[in-house]
Amino acid sequence: MVYTCSDAIDDITAVVMKKMCPVCPNKAYCWCDNEPDLEKLVECVSGNVCNKMKKMDDATAKALEGSIRKWERIRDGTGKDMGVANCPLCQMFYLNHECVGCPVFERTGRRLCAETPYEDFYDNAPEEVRIAGAEREIEFLKSLRTGAEESDEAARRDEST
Repeated sequence: MVYTCSDAIDDITAVVMKKMCPVCPNKAYCWCDNEPDLEKLVECVSGNVCNKMKKMDDATAKALEGSIRKWERIRDGTGKDMGVANCPLCQMFYLNHECVGCPVFERTGRRLCAETPYEDFYDNAPEEVRIAGAEREIEFLKSLRTGAEESDEAARRDEST
């Protein structure tokens, strides 16, 4: 029996679904009625693999950690979402570059945090809904870190400034 490209795709899909999808914050994007949308799955996996391989520069890592802290404050009730005005990633990438280069854009390929948990967050929602939405955004942003050591290093640098 010949091992075909179709066999390889089936094997790769099985590994991805078993190893990556259960922990992926974007699972809903790639799945519909318990079946993967293979085109979206490949797009997601490619983004995840590329993001893990690509080292984030220090300034971007610091902005990502700042954005995570913003959402932690929102979750804790001590902060408010003011969109671009208080998002370190937006201040770095949206204002001058229309999101190009932003880790969120690199993951989703979409501007303005489209197709992320941010779309479902409403600052004036009931507290439990607001907290849950902020928590989803925090987890999504944390998933953009390129490695635990780099994220920890960026957090330490930011705390010392």
